[in-house]
Amino acid sequence: MICTTSFLVLVLAAQGYVKRDTRAFDVASADGRFRLHAALVSEVSTVADPACTFTGRGTYQLFEGTTRRWQRGLDCALEDVRVLSDGSVAGLGYGETPARDQDRAHVVFLAPDGTPRLDQRITCEGLGRDFAGCIERVRGWFVDEGERRIAAWSWSVPQKGEVWLVWSLATGKPVEWRPRLADSPASFGCAGAVPVAGTGLVLVHAWVRGERPTLYRSQYHLVDGSGLSTWRFAVDDDRVEGEPGRAAPGANGIVSVEGGAKPGLRVRCFGAKQIVRFELTQDATTKAWTPREIERVATP
Repeated sequence: MICTTSFLVLVLAAQGYVKRDTRAFDVASADGRFRLHAALVSEVSTVADPACTFTGRGTYQLFEGTTRRWQRGLDCALEDVRVLSDGSVAGLGYGETPARDQDRAHVVFLAPDGTPRLDQRITCEGLGRDFAGCIERVRGWFVDEGERRIAAWSWSVPQKGEVWLVWSLATGKPVEWRPRLADSPASFGCAGAVPVAGTGLVLVHAWVRGERPTLYRSQYHLVDGSGLSTWRFAVDDDRVEGEPGRAAPGANGIVSVEGGAKPGLRVRCFGAKQIVRFELTQDATTKAWTPREIERVATP
């Protein structure tokens, strides 16, 4: 793969399909106190349709108001970033090498002073490549500020299954956690996962294998700190045919999640063309959270 990929990059460069590319973006914390400015550079961006995932390196600056708190470089181009309430930064990005033979994904967490607490690399050998030779994308990730953890999940080529990687925000060290929705992790694929702030729960959208090996049905779960499901909303009309693989069998149906004093969920029913809204209420004695369906809204 190394020789083949290197030769392909040289051919594309000679033909004008590889070029230097730059991008920039800003991301603010939820309260607007902090703002991250990112300036990205790729030396081997491809002129293709569709283009590969943007890989490269970046220079990152954190501002509090108009005051720059820190600046640092990373050998990855972050594409999805969260700036937390204390000024720490979590993100998912992709790095590159000139021959594209060692492209990789990065899961990053920077402390409030800009010090890297986590820079976990997932290699192209683990993620694989698509038909165009581009590195496959990580399936998804989230940062849970309340539970102080960051998680990412992806299809592992060597393990031939979905792999979850979770780390502590406090230490950057791995912690044990993953959705445990069935006896075998191979029996479902996670399309989306979002923490519900203030509840200790994570909303997971999974496509679960049905009565046939290639049939998957849509299920939404609230998952606790042990990874166990405390609530399930099954959408029997939503089903897809497929084989286990690098992408989840179906699309992510999580529309929105609200935390705080009045937690709520909005999820999609693809077949019925509806969005279902739930409110969460907490039992005063057990402290358990229970969703209650509020409404269904038709979608185009």
